[in-house]
Amino acid sequence: MRRSGFIFIIIILMISGLAFAGEFSNFFWQVEKGDVTVNLCGSVHLMKPDYYPLRDEIEQAFEESDVLVLEFDINKIDMNKIQELINTKGLYPEGESLETDLGEEYYGKLGSELAEYKCTVESVKNQKPWYMTMTLSSVRVSELGYTAEGGTDLYFAQKAKGHKEIQQLETPESQFELLSGLNEKIQIEYLKDIIDKREEFNQEVEELMQSWIVGDDSTMYRLMNEEIKENPDLTGYYNKLFTERNLKMTDKIEQYLTGDTAKEYFVVVGSGHYLGDDGIVNLLQERGYSVVRK
Repeated sequence: MRRSGFIFIIIILMISGLAFAGEFSNFFWQVEKGDVTVNLCGSVHLMKPDYYPLRDEIEQAFEESDVLVLEFDINKIDMNKIQELINTKGLYPEGESLETDLGEEYYGKLGSELAEYKCTVESVKNQKPWYMTMTLSSVRVSELGYTAEGGTDLYFAQKAKGHKEIQQLETPESQFELLSGLNEKIQIEYLKDIIDKREEFNQEVEELMQSWIVGDDSTMYRLMNEEIKENPDLTGYYNKLFTERNLKMTDKIEQYLTGDTAKEYFVVVGSGHYLGDDGIVNLLQERGYSVVRK
């Protein structure tokens, strides 16, 4: 496994929405049918707050839109349900712990890194490997300056609250179910891998971010798909993470386009969902829609 837990970098940066900001951002498309316009805004989940406001074309499209569409509406999160999912799918049952699955060597390495973030390994030893990998990855990405507070999903949700209708394509519960579905053996392998490859992990985050800055589709798509080519065991998980969700999102977007009410929609989803043969842009084009890059 050459790339250091790259699937988790993809999940953290792309599974929830925010447009990559700045004048170089090219992950923005528009689709029209009759009196309906759908703006498609590419996204990652964490961002540096100083990248706002976004490109004029993006900001203007948002202002002119009637409906903001997010992967899930942050304002509708049921924290009781999320906590229940964390307890059942993210944490070990009583009597089990991460220390047993990781082994003494890696548990020690993890503890040493967490101590740098003023956190003790004892405080997280009940997290299952996938959940601990998300925790560790999030902390590292945040240390690079990319924060949830700077996330464009939050940025647009706050701007739209009380002013625009907000709809969601998925639910936070469904995303949580998806994240916890990775094979347990692979979960442990990934956690060990990113523990060993901290520097490589950080380099890969910056490389992925740079592909957004310059609007480099081919590099982003290569980074997203490189690991699956190296690890066929991930094929089923990638299909659930991207292919199946892309189809469902495209179906919903098409419902907007074929609706009988003249509206303008502003859709913010992970940039990776738009790219490739099974991405939303190509799926819409295959259905006969003209998707224009802005």
